[in-house]
Amino acid sequence: MERKMKDSGIPWIGVIPSDWNVNKINQLFSIIGSGTTPKATNDSNFVGNINWIQSGDINGGFIVDCKNKIAEQVLSQYSALKLYKQPFIIVAMYGASVGNISISKIDGCVNQACCVMGKSNQYFEFLFYAIKSAKDYLIYRAEGGGQPNISQDKLKNLRIPLPPLPTQQRIADFLDRKCAEIDELAALQETMIAELKRYKQSVITEAVTKGLDPNVPMQDSGVEWIGKIPEGWEMKKIKQEFIIIAGATPKSDDAENWDGDIPWITPADYTTGQIYVYGGKRNLSPKGYDSCSTSLLPQGSLIFSKRAPIGLVAINAAQLCTNQGCLGCVPKDSVFTKFVYYTTSVWTEQFELYGSGTTFKEISANNFANFKLAFPPLAEQRAIADYLDRKCAEIDELIAIKQQKIEALKEYKKSVIFEYVTGKKEVEE
Repeated sequence: MERKMKDSGIPWIGVIPSDWNVNKINQLFSIIGSGTTPKATNDSNFVGNINWIQSGDINGGFIVDCKNKIAEQVLSQYSALKLYKQPFIIVAMYGASVGNISISKIDGCVNQACCVMGKSNQYFEFLFYAIKSAKDYLIYRAEGGGQPNISQDKLKNLRIPLPPLPTQQRIADFLDRKCAEIDELAALQETMIAELKRYKQSVITEAVTKGLDPNVPMQDSGVEWIGKIPEGWEMKKIKQEFIIIAGATPKSDDAENWDGDIPWITPADYTTGQIYVYGGKRNLSPKGYDSCSTSLLPQGSLIFSKRAPIGLVAINAAQLCTNQGCLGCVPKDSVFTKFVYYTTSVWTEQFELYGSGTTFKEISANNFANFKLAFPPLAEQRAIADYLDRKCAEIDELIAIKQQKIEALKEYKKSVIFEYVTGKKEVEE
């Protein structure tokens, strides 16, 4: 027998079964609140046993632990800090995780970026799924440009579908099982991606240390973590094959230094696996460039991140300069930059060993310049780079397919939740 449906009156929900209602969040929870951040200048504030949940802890499922704890005495010092008893629903109101939602299975306080919803006479897990299904709508209604903000008032006034209590439990139990199945499939794809990335690293490592001919005679490299290399290859310091140029940053508070036509990059302007970089988020003006003790790097130079993180590499596809977090490596005639890009990309852990510092690790320009790599003759460098271009492209394509499957599973999970919490699909009794 076909169920009778009615218009919910809420565009994002659409039709719902005729015996369902639509209720505001503030009608469903007796506790709705937030929190604050204790002063970071007082280290003793963050030494304790009270869970302090932040938006980064909101994982989309159950929260059973959090990254930070605060001292018990902090509760009496900040009136905005409340200790919420589990279970409670928690929503990220702004930041990178805006709209994410979890159920906390631990007592805790929260920071100001989180909204807590606790104590309800409805079935808690159903409310979790119903609010979760409204994420796209909430983000659409969020305020702000670069950092959308979902206010507490918007959450309080959010209307969600509400079936009879037995139906709520039946839907939530079904979604627990179904979402777990989908998550398991997504986790399998993530495992395969990790394996492909490890395989890609091994392919690069083998090629840049052993070459392409498995029958070539080998010799000791003299470097323990490299082992043997083909005869005819040489171990050389990076400074023997490149002119190394340190980057710099002009005064940030002088507007005349910026928004010109000179590309300027930082380590944040390129990512792992990105071979070419064309420019960054900001450009220098001629005045800004002249005020820096750096030089423009010709196209085809190697860009090496000396900190945060150490060892991130790319090749500049256009003339540019960098900040002090990068070292520019201008190749000499005896080296093929793409080969060295692949070589340095797999030695991140070794570069890390040469780093120093307390707040963050950094490899000095001198340590980098004296770092030894295995160099085959120029023609062989080109052949290895060409081989790795083809091989890595094949592996990257497989990784992209896996990532597409993960995205498809996420969309499927989202649609399953929506269809059942709005009653468009029915769970069999």
